[in-house]
Amino acid sequence: MDFKEALEFVDYLTYAKTGKHLNDLEREVFIGSWQGRTYEEIYPHNPEYIEKYVGYKLWQKLSSVLGEKVTKKKIQGAIERALKQQQRVLISHHNQEPDVSLAIQLYEAIASAGYKPFRANIGAISINDSEPITKELVDINTELAQCDYFLLLLSPQAAISEMVIEELQRAKELRDSRYSHKPVLLPIRVNCPSHTFFNHDLRSYLHGIRQCEWKSPTDTPRVIQAV
Repeated sequence: MDFKEALEFVDYLTYAKTGKHLNDLEREVFIGSWQGRTYEEIYPHNPEYIEKYVGYKLWQKLSSVLGEKVTKKKIQGAIERALKQQQRVLISHHNQEPDVSLAIQLYEAIASAGYKPFRANIGAISINDSEPITKELVDINTELAQCDYFLLLLSPQAAISEMVIEELQRAKELRDSRYSHKPVLLPIRVNCPSHTFFNHDLRSYLHGIRQCEWKSPTDTPRVIQAV
């Protein structure tokens, strides 16, 4: 993580907690501290003021936001721990076996690693314009907007699902609009060999993205490790 990503993350958390973004001086102190610079190097015109007032209040504020004592020297570790606790993983799968069982195992492994997973059963959702928007569809859109990683279980049935295309399109829009380029797409081909024919849209969204392949339960530990 570089200082721009760290600043974007901590400013987001600060705004969510206090309703206010970091001001310009706080941003300077945060960036300089992240880069290991002294207060004299950060603000040579008046380093004492920056240390005793701006820096002191900033570390107090971030301690409250992150839920642990934050100091100038410990900022990177505090941010990395908070990032891991905040990172969300959307697991999209079709409503069938072995997709469901694999999704459950991935969910449990991801949760035990300290992340926040969410399972989206796309097989039970319709996106027909003539039907009202369901709570499940709203929940998926919300999770997609908030997640850091989008784990797509791509079985032959999921590959022809309009919902999968909708998810991939939305994920691409989100990535293209963000400096962090999130959510990161992690496709897992479930009984879906590399020679399987995909439609043009699906091929386009998956182009250049590394994909794992699952053929049987013996592959599950390897897939979990890869994820």
